[in-house]
Amino acid sequence: MSYQKSVYATFKYGVRKYGKNISIDNSFPISETPIFKLNDAFLVSPQDSISFSENLVKTEILSLADSLNISEDLSKVFSASKNLSDSLSTISDSLANRTELKTSDSITFSTLLEIEHTEGKSHKSDWQFLIKDNSGNKVASLTNARNRWIIERLDNQSEAGFVLDADDDKCTDTILNLGVNELYIYYKGTLKWGGQLVSSRKIARGDDIYLEVLAKDWVSLLGKRFTGVETLREFTTIDAGTIAWTLINETQSLANGDFGITQGTIETSITRSPIYDKKNVLEAIRELSNMGQDGSSNYGFDFEITPLKVFNIYYPYKGTIREDVVFRYPGNCENFEAFLDTWGIVNQEWGLGKHWTGASAVVSRADATSQTTYKRREAIKSYNDMSVLAFLQDMVWQDIQWLKDKSKVIKFDSRVDDKVGISDYNVGDGVTVVCDKFDINEWLWVYERKIEIGDDDVLKVSLTVGD
Repeated sequence: MSYQKSVYATFKYGVRKYGKNISIDNSFPISETPIFKLNDAFLVSPQDSISFSENLVKTEILSLADSLNISEDLSKVFSASKNLSDSLSTISDSLANRTELKTSDSITFSTLLEIEHTEGKSHKSDWQFLIKDNSGNKVASLTNARNRWIIERLDNQSEAGFVLDADDDKCTDTILNLGVNELYIYYKGTLKWGGQLVSSRKIARGDDIYLEVLAKDWVSLLGKRFTGVETLREFTTIDAGTIAWTLINETQSLANGDFGITQGTIETSITRSPIYDKKNVLEAIRELSNMGQDGSSNYGFDFEITPLKVFNIYYPYKGTIREDVVFRYPGNCENFEAFLDTWGIVNQEWGLGKHWTGASAVVSRADATSQTTYKRREAIKSYNDMSVLAFLQDMVWQDIQWLKDKSKVIKFDSRVDDKVGISDYNVGDGVTVVCDKFDINEWLWVYERKIEIGDDDVLKVSLTVGD
């Protein structure tokens, strides 16, 4: 027989802590073989609910070890008789004087398991990982998921994942129905991310047997669709954002093609006249997003599909400058890495347009100002599926606009505090970044954010920002 007294005056079942429940003067040995098991720890006899008689009124905390035997008769502890009956159903108010329980009502074991903090809070985590079917019906809440994470990217695919113990009752093919069921991630009740379960990896390392599960967002699903397969899909002088939504809408109109994505805000950008021949839908949308207008300062657009499957277009960009959001090193940044690069400069590019029919074209674009400063920096780039010369010209021109000057990419891990929380800014926003040692004090765009959620809800936020 073994037992352990908790420093924090909490029940301890296995390695997991639950909130303050009941108290006696000191911990005491208990005997008799238990036959109820939860999270690899033996608890009590298998009953739907338990409670303690009102004569158990001591005010210290009952502490249980990872493995504990409970007998029907807890007798003569410190010269007092304390009995655990078969069907007691109340906890007196006096028993809760040093807790937040404050109730004499019956209390079930499932209720006890909800109590995590000594303050009596019922939330286990600020984060909820919910599994739903593809009709939006809740299938399960992954309360025991660990190693949880999210990666958000601007104008690109994003992912999320978690680890689930193999013996968890939620670790079933019905719940983790890959390619069908969906993952929704909430933070303090607000939906932060949504996507589809796409893969799992079964891993066994000694006694640690678990699944690593990966989910991809709705943008990623568009990478599995094509347009202009049977006949050419042509657009003539149509707004670029409208073209993007049309491609999504048409592929969802096909038999078994509906992902449930709906049209949101489509801000007017630049008119285009593309011809698509066996073109990947996501690639087509990203080309429209990255494409400028030859000879002008007009750029493409930013786009997103929200966790609720709403497609939005923002012109010329999505984000908002958050002047009150400041990342500083030293300060709320754990580390800081600034990469300044001139080797990637291109101020003279030849674009080789290739089409699957064998047709080809060459477009040359240059930036004289950049060449004066850095001399000629040349590149030859191939563009596939380019059947329209104007498209090729716009793509090469946009490349020069992005690459004609030195680039700056900054990465750092940030703490979450009262001044800068993860809900205070989003991917695509402009934030202030300060590092006195590197003489950096400017606002930069957030291109990528990775959030790692510790089992204790402590967050590690990794950001990639740039100009």
